[in-house]
Amino acid sequence: MTKSRKLFGRVRALGLLLAAAAIAVADARIAVAEYPEKAVTLMVGVRPGGGTDNTARVLAQFLEPVLGRPVVVVNKPGAGGAVMLALLKTEKPDGYTLGITPSFVLTFAPLYSKTAYKHDDFTDIASVTRPQTALVGAPGKPWTDLSGMMAALKKEGRALRVAAPGPIVNLLTEAVAKKAGVPIKIIPVRGGGASAKQVLGGHVDLTLGLGWHRQYVKSGKMALLANAGARRSPEFPDVRTLKEMGYGVQLDFSFLLVGPKGLPAGVTGKLAAAVREATRNAKLEELYAKRGMKVDYLGSAAATRLVADELGEWKNVFKAAGR
Repeated sequence: MTKSRKLFGRVRALGLLLAAAAIAVADARIAVAEYPEKAVTLMVGVRPGGGTDNTARVLAQFLEPVLGRPVVVVNKPGAGGAVMLALLKTEKPDGYTLGITPSFVLTFAPLYSKTAYKHDDFTDIASVTRPQTALVGAPGKPWTDLSGMMAALKKEGRALRVAAPGPIVNLLTEAVAKKAGVPIKIIPVRGGGASAKQVLGGHVDLTLGLGWHRQYVKSGKMALLANAGARRSPEFPDVRTLKEMGYGVQLDFSFLLVGPKGLPAGVTGKLAAAVREATRNAKLEELYAKRGMKVDYLGSAAATRLVADELGEWKNVFKAAGR
């Protein structure tokens, strides 16, 4: 074989490779342009019922008419949502299998224990909504806020009793109690309903409300002791935040729509735009508001920054709690 024939063969092979690559790119662009062509599965990491499941089902209901395809909610419970994320991590990044998760499952959980995933294993699509977070206790006490409660407990030499449905509440209240110089006693419970019963029955001093507390505060059955987030609640603007009281910590989280790592930018953009349109629906806002949540739409890049900021806040809580 002459040198010219060898050269021709190499050029021809290179041309075939380039042609194949061009076809693949064209096919990918067509796939993105036509997305979605079938139903989208929306995984949620809890059993049916409850706040996280309801958040997913409301979003799915309003995404369907925007996307023009069914959005099917599939429950994958376990380990507080970690099982679902571990499964989602292994899915094909084509936009047909997504997950909705509280952001703390991406931030707090990997700090607290070993998980089968990390934040970099996913594509942040959008932030959907943000619940109100607050420390609540029984009304009719000599104190009017958390600082007053802590001062009274310290004077009495009594431990702070906390109804805690999970380690998030443990860590946050441990940080607060340590800052106040008050011992703490954690009473483990299962879920927000059980936490509410402990407060209403006078068995504990406080618990963490994640939106469900609003009805009790408005009816006078509970007292809002501190807003736990970065900003005061619009509904209870006279109640200070934990940081305003000098405790140096906060607890904010959002519900995020995420996909596997490597989701095409075009698909991510289409989904983010669909979430933006869905969350502008007044009926969706009303349904979330009834659950103590406010629409807090952020696109992909902003959602990623939100997760990074929240991770920093959780590291601060761990440090403040002495963990």
